[in-house]
Amino acid sequence: MLISPDRLATRWRISPSTIVHVGGHHAEELDAYLATGWGTDGVVWIEAMDHAVKVISERVAAYPKHHVVQAVIWSTPNQDVNFHETSNGQSSSVLALKDHSKHYPDIVVTNTDQRTTSTLTEILDWELMPVIGLLNLDIQGAELHALQGLDDNIARVEAVYSEVNTQELYEGCAQLDELDSWLQGHGFTRLEMELTSEGWGDAFWLRNDLLPRSWRLTLLGDGWRRRWRTFEETFVVVARSALKQLR
Repeated sequence: MLISPDRLATRWRISPSTIVHVGGHHAEELDAYLATGWGTDGVVWIEAMDHAVKVISERVAAYPKHHVVQAVIWSTPNQDVNFHETSNGQSSSVLALKDHSKHYPDIVVTNTDQRTTSTLTEILDWELMPVIGLLNLDIQGAELHALQGLDDNIARVEAVYSEVNTQELYEGCAQLDELDSWLQGHGFTRLEMELTSEGWGDAFWLRNDLLPRSWRLTLLGDGWRRRWRTFEETFVVVARSALKQLR
């Protein structure tokens, strides 16, 4: 994570008790989650590669509220796709390498096999985890597809941390502005971003209703500020009328 959990916790006062981490690789974020006290009520690690699933399972074995699921996450279920495994593991993706090969010529595809997709809506136990405090997406250009696969369950997500692209590192990968547009349309505001010179980075969004009022007025702009002021004025009028009737 280019933006540390400690930084997010300090700056934005978040402390997600539940986490869904898509693209877990070797659970590199485990220590940071534990250090900040995140995921105390449950963490679901989702990973596509067999050997990485084994590593995660071994790393989280001591934590009974951490669960590992092997799946290729996409916007639609039961779709046959090619999964491209790379020499470094971390760059593996449903999407084929494109500009990634220009920036990282030493990273190559070592194996491609056909896999069947799942969606987050399909594989998560919503009774066990009715709210996702943090959805962490690191699936090499397929992040928007993962979000779209949530359908109405996006309303259960409080915060999103995602890898983003400003170049087409993978064929057809969603760009930062597409993620921004989709998440803004579902009630989220981007609060943090770190970009690299290689056309990718990380970003963090928080659901608007979880922003403190002062942040909402600053971050959501004049249009939101005017709507909030109208709401306040209407509320005062209604409250005064109700009090008069009670008297």
